[in-house]
Amino acid sequence: MPLADYEGWMATAYDGGRALSPQAEAAWAAAATPWLGTGGGPVLDLGAGTGRFAGLLAAWSGGTVVAIEPTAAMAERAAAKGLPGVTVVRGGAEAVPLADRSVRAVWMSQVVHHVDDRDRAAAELARVLRPGGHLLLRGEFAEEPGEPRPTNPLYHYFPATVALTTLLPSRREISTYSRITGVE
Repeated sequence: MPLADYEGWMATAYDGGRALSPQAEAAWAAAATPWLGTGGGPVLDLGAGTGRFAGLLAAWSGGTVVAIEPTAAMAERAAAKGLPGVTVVRGGAEAVPLADRSVRAVWMSQVVHHVDDRDRAAAELARVLRPGGHLLLRGEFAEEPGEPRPTNPLYHYFPATVALTTLLPSRREISTYSRITGVE
């Protein structure tokens, strides 16, 4: 489900609008590094966009990263960066162009809500992850019924975004996929 024009102006503006501060990079490094594993294949940056995290993932994991991106413009920007240890490949979550059990970890940053067929994507992640591998999801999730609404400044300044959260999967839905596929 295209929620933004990633083939158009968004590809050129993405890095400027989504830059990470050194503090944010350090926080994400601390959160991700223990789950990236060592050896046993590359880390997969699925829905890599312009490669914003791909180079960081290579550094944090001490290995290689395959950055898979479905849109041509975003993939071209990622490849043009020439990030050390990163290979950029066109593809998507529902058909990951990698061999079975070939990656040690999958990183998906702000991607899940763009996946049209989450059942198929879950099966693909289970296929490409090696045993003991991990799926790291970064993003927003829909509210669970009865759960208090999070205090998000975005909702205060842009109230229409509350309605958009209905398009997002819930943490319960994502947990169900992990139980079905065995992906942690």
